[in-house]
Amino acid sequence: MTDPEIDLIERMGFMAQADGIPRIAGRLWGLFVIVGDVLSFSEIAETLKISRGSVSTNARILENLDILERRTVPGERQDYFAMRQEPYFSLLKSSVKRQREKMDIVRGAQAAIDRPEAKHQLHELALFYEALVGGFETSIKDLEATSKKKSAAKNRPRKRMGG
Repeated sequence: MTDPEIDLIERMGFMAQADGIPRIAGRLWGLFVIVGDVLSFSEIAETLKISRGSVSTNARILENLDILERRTVPGERQDYFAMRQEPYFSLLKSSVKRQREKMDIVRGAQAAIDRPEAKHQLHELALFYEALVGGFETSIKDLEATSKKKSAAKNRPRKRMGG
């Protein structure tokens, strides 16, 4: 691996950690962004210099976030992993779900709490979650439109030169 690749892997670890995800899970994700291929437990552990137990725990986290998927290889006993197709849609959709759940909690509190100071703060918090959900939903639509354009361009027949 090159120095810039190693740097990205390490930085993705810190970015994940800032979002409340274990740093090793972020490093694992970074590795798959760089490699873009199917990797075995052993290959991951060796490349990132982590234990197989850490691979297992952190790969499971990334599976639950719909970033990685587990694969099998006929005749092999160990598990393999690969990036899911378009994992970023899943990330955004799960973010929308979580923010909607938070928004529902806040709205429920708005209806149940009579204290004037709390009413104002809860109103502001509800607006915050509404803005987040709206932004995430717009991002999903934008990504879907971009993805459709790329697919259409990729599947379009090419014109022959001189004919």
